[in-house]
Order: sequence, then structure tokens, then C-alpha cells
Amino acid sequence: MTFKNSIHHELAIFEPYLAQSITIYTRCFSQQTQTVQQFVNEIEQTAQILSKLTQNDMAEFYSDRLILQYRTLQKGIERLKNKTHQNEKMRKKFQSSYRFPKNIHAMRPSKRLEEYKKALRLLNDKISWIIEQGYDAQTMDDKTYWQIKLQETDFRKQKCLDAIEKTEEELLKSR
Repeated sequence: MTFKNSIHHELAIFEPYLAQSITIYTRCFSQQTQTVQQFVNEIEQTAQILSKLTQNDMAEFYSDRLILQYRTLQKGIERLKNKTHQNEKMRKKFQSSYRFPKNIHAMRPSKRLEEYKKALRLLNDKISWIIEQGYDAQTMDDKTYWQIKLQETDFRKQKCLDAIEKTEEELLKSR
């Protein structure tokens, strides 16, 4: 494996976080706050400079810098993960007393339709609740979190609507 490939392989652990913005409090990067992608680009630039050097003194300086940049970014990502995990623990959860039957698909069509409609009402309630949480969110991370939850719930609602439509068609055909 070449040096460049080895660096890319090591930097792959940061891929899930490339769009996230973090702050790093060391002077081994050009800026303290930027996206993980920008930090990764700087590490790649340092590796590129290091691969072209022939003088031992300069190579030692850039290899130390490369290691420091990598470890510092790792620590920054760990802080980001811990912060995200804490935020998720503190976020409210939607509560409902309704429990879905285990094998709703095996029910007779009229009962299945009734259960799908209950689920649709619940999903509509959840969407309203998520929108409210999004309005009340204080940080951009929280707003983004609730936006993603809204998209997920909208997708589930659409699947429920499709199931209702399919079940209604099935009922019409059987009559």
C-alpha cells in the first residue's frame, strides 16, 4: 500500500462526519472552526508535502504535524460524537399508548384497514408533535435533527397511505 493510499485509508474513518462543522483548539490547522472535510483536506495537503520532502529535518517536522493533525481531528470527532449522543438522550420522545398488532398484514382486510387508519392518525399526531419540537429547537443541530425526523415520519405516513389505498382496493374487489 502506498503512502497516499495509506493516508486515505486512515482518513476514511472521518467520512460520516465530513459535512459537520467542528472546532479544534490547536494550531496545527489553518482555522480552528471548519468542516471535517476541510480538516481532512489539510491533513491530505500535509501528507502530500511530506511525500515530496527529501530533507530529514523538514520530513520530521511534517510527519509530526501530520500525526498531530490526525490525532487532534480524532479527538474533535470524539467530542462531536459525545455531544450528539448527549443531545439525543436529552431530546423528547413521542409517546403514544397505541400499540400496533404484530402481524397486521395477516389480518382480514376490514380489520387491517381499521388498524392502518389508527396508524395514520397516530402518524399525523406525531408529525404535528415533531413540527412543534422543530419550532422550539434552540440550535441548528436540533433543528436538523427534527427536520430529519419529520422526513422519516412523512415517509412512514406515505407508506401507510399506500397501504390504506391498497387495502381499500382489495375490499372493493372482494365485494
